[in-house]
Formats: sequence, C-alpha cells, structure tokens
Amino acid sequence: IGVVAYQWQWQFVYAPEGVRWEDCGAPENKGACVTVIGVPPPGGDRTDWQPPQMHVPVDETVELQMHATDVIHSFYVPAFLYQRDITPRKDQVIQFLADREGTFRGQCTQFCGLLHQAMEFEVVVESRDAFNAWLAEELTPPPTPSPAPSTSAEPGASQAPGETVTIKISAQGIAFDTD
Repeated sequence: IGVVAYQWQWQFVYAPEGVRWEDCGAPENKGACVTVIGVPPPGGDRTDWQPPQMHVPVDETVELQMHATDVIHSFYVPAFLYQRDITPRKDQVIQFLADREGTFRGQCTQFCGLLHQAMEFEVVVESRDAFNAWLAEELTPPPTPSPAPSTSAEPGASQAPGETVTIKISAQGIAFDTD
C-alpha cells in the first residue's frame, strides 16, 4: 500500500500485483488501482467529517511504502504501538501485522503546519473476505448516468436534433434594480 502524507492529509494507494503504487496514475493502469484521498474537514469542523480509511486484512503482513510530498510527517497508530517519521525525498518502507479486527485511529505526530490537527486517519482491519469485498467495490466503476431529460418546452413534445427550444420564464412580485 502506498501511503502519501501531505499538508494536511493522507492518501492510501492500493496497486495490483506487478504495478508500483507510484504508477497508478498512468493511463495503462486506469481502473486497476484504488486510491483513498483524505480531505481536511471544511473550516476545521469535524462534526460530520470522516477521516480517510486504510483497509488491511487481519493476520497478514502488510507492507506500507511511505512518502511525504512537502514536510516531515509521522505515521502513528497508537493501538499498534508503532510510529514512523516520513521525510520528503527519503521514502520509508515498513511492514506490520494486525492481529485483531477493528477500526483503529491513526494520526500524524509531527507538527506539519497550521492544519496539523486534521492529519487523522483510520486503519480498518478486517477479514480477508471483507477486505476483498471492499477492494472489489472500490474497483467497480460507477453506473452509467441516465440520459439527459428532454429539453422541449412543451410537456410530451419531442425536439428534432439542432432545433432551437424556447422556454418562457416569468416571475411575479420581483423588483429589479433599474438604475
């Protein structure tokens, strides 16, 4: 899993076998990778905010390839008793094994700027089946959108290609500035 730390969030990149996480943006890998991108809480309000989640299978060794794009960050999951600094231009590779299922809070512990407090994430440790189901769901493209509604002015009328449609709009009780 590629872990990218940047001011002021996290990104988790899941690449398929044989593809480097750094190459997930290449056109030939479109649709093959899953990328979870964290977004800081708007205005710092965490009321309805969800930190980004990194999903991992339980009882399996997971390798994290960690990269910082701007300043020093620190990957820390208190429940795992593990912390690692991530320095720009000096990537870190770590491995860990989570031995119980659950959702565990993580955070950056290196002051990295004004929104440092927003650098939270969660590690979701789940069964291999649940992990595979999550990955498959994330890789499933969204459904094709429905066709655009008719733009004809009259209900039930059809419009020929290239035909101009005129829509009459009126408003009552509206005062307009005439200066």
